[in-house]
Amino acid sequence: MATHDGARHAGMGDCRARVLSAARRAYEAHGPGVPLARIAYAAGVGPATVQRHFPTGDALREAVLSQYIEGVTSQALREPGTDPFFSLLTSIVESAPVRQALCRRLVNGEGWPRKVLDAAGRRLDDVLTARLRTAQAQGRVRSDVGMPEVRAVLTAAVAARHAHPEVARATGVVLDSLRPPGPVTKPPADAEPGHETPPGHEWRHETRCEVCGNPLRRRGTGRPARYCGATCRQRAHRDRRRAAPEG
Repeated sequence: MATHDGARHAGMGDCRARVLSAARRAYEAHGPGVPLARIAYAAGVGPATVQRHFPTGDALREAVLSQYIEGVTSQALREPGTDPFFSLLTSIVESAPVRQALCRRLVNGEGWPRKVLDAAGRRLDDVLTARLRTAQAQGRVRSDVGMPEVRAVLTAAVAARHAHPEVARATGVVLDSLRPPGPVTKPPADAEPGHETPPGHEWRHETRCEVCGNPLRRRGTGRPARYCGATCRQRAHRDRRRAAPEG
């Protein structure tokens, strides 16, 4: 009997995961207004099965949005990167487009704030706060900023990414405002030709990824690196392709 119940619960969990996966793909492709019946078809289940797990469209949207936030938190804990605080900020900005659309849809509904979403948000906020304190103790972040300033800068970075998706470095440039001023030097060897450094934004000794702004390790020989890893390199490549004139 226990084995039968365990298999039944496992099947229900697998069904719920399939619905969430189908909903996530549908929202990414068509926005958060996709009908439940269409999501049920994509998941290979009936509408009644979807409604058994998610009684309303808003319940499903909340679950997907919470999944996005939990994913950012889990990735940050699993892969902190060379600069954990700024890596987490970059991940938050990168996941923003779909999250914003879902959040706008949920705000217009009833029962806000929502328990599942609120819990996911608190976990991410706890990790971000801890990373901020560590980064400040290490001298990587200005000592005169707190979470209100961090949230304001995140909002600006998301806006910059949305308004200028063709500028791969936009996110890193905005997030860089949280870093403390440091000693300056000449522009790196791979700076764009004709680049002029604006007053107050001189190049520092520490070169950074052109996409996320994370510091780059210096190599003994060869051309200096432009990106911190494959993810940022691919993002820059996609942005260049989108910005290239058709012809």
